Amino acid sequence: MTLPKRRKASHAPRLSGASLSSVVSMMAFEPFRRVLSGQIRKDLQIEGALKLDTSFRSPMPLDYRPVRAKPPRRLGGVLDLPSKPKPIPSSRTWTDRYASGQATPVEVVESALSSARAMADESPAMGCFTYLDDEGSMRDAKASAERWAAGNPLGPLDGVLQSEIDAADPKVGKACREALSEIERDGAELVDLSLELAAFASGIGFAVIGLETYAELAEQRRIGWRDLGTDTRLMMRFFETFAPGDYIEAECLRATLRQQCADLLRRVDVLALPTTASVAPKVTEREFRSGFSDVSALEAACRFTFMGNLTGLPCGQAPVGSGEDGLPVGLQIVGDAFDEGCVLAVLAHLERAGAAQARQPRVSANPLKFRQAS
Repeated sequence: MTLPKRRKASHAPRLSGASLSSVVSMMAFEPFRRVLSGQIRKDLQIEGALKLDTSFRSPMPLDYRPVRAKPPRRLGGVLDLPSKPKPIPSSRTWTDRYASGQATPVEVVESALSSARAMADESPAMGCFTYLDDEGSMRDAKASAERWAAGNPLGPLDGVLQSEIDAADPKVGKACREALSEIERDGAELVDLSLELAAFASGIGFAVIGLETYAELAEQRRIGWRDLGTDTRLMMRFFETFAPGDYIEAECLRATLRQQCADLLRRVDVLALPTTASVAPKVTEREFRSGFSDVSALEAACRFTFMGNLTGLPCGQAPVGSGEDGLPVGLQIVGDAFDEGCVLAVLAHLERAGAAQARQPRVSANPLKFRQAS
């Protein structure tokens, strides 16, 4: 089944101050609530997610423990940060050798498996791999060799969700690619991957997490409605429009997303994608005081991070560059269930390679200033 493309059309306007308060009040009435809620559902990709074919839905699990893709790694007693690796042929080098016919993926995989077993038999043993899948490795190597022979390789770009990097703001995508190139030069193998439901992770997340938040705030909505921020009240009015079945549908899509992530992590050690689709949006002092609603910015902030929230997989992010006004760009690393060590190792290497650095943005805000003035 082919997934439909994410909808790109008009967006709900950015609101603040009196206009936001008026809209919250009008959300209590039909048909205004129906029209605006319908637009927000489209902007947050909820509508697209819930309209996906039934083939993308899996039975709701009895619990939401993360789905493990591979057997647990065997770790030593002390977890020291590894030293910077010695120069070894990078994936780019092998790409050039495959293109010129000097080597094939089958030869490389056969040699790697043979060397790994030889080193494991030495004393002391050196386990190069925590998990070996000879049959799967050779099958993939032969398929790759056939693509190279036909002049149609998948491309040089460790589990890079290229479609998600392409979906981010150009400056965000550029910074993420440059950071990944740094660790590729040090020997990491980058594999271009595609995750079918990634484009709808935000819609699934807003339907699941949003409705759970709405239910959690039931008492607050009853006795302290006016104590909620105006922007929060707008979203509460929005979630009032959902049917009970919407939550069930989203949970079934979530189950499939969890399994799709596990399937990818059987092929690679970690997944790499942006932390957010854009840098932080600009907020005026007036908007900070009164609250504001920007549905497009909300979707951009949550699209990629919701994948970790929904799957329970370990995630970490590194500041790998700057966007507009020097605001930080994050590269998100997602690992297999309970394999936090691998995520931390990748993040540590990004720091050692200089690809991840904390930079002072050219703009700043002091939340305490606005709180004292309000």
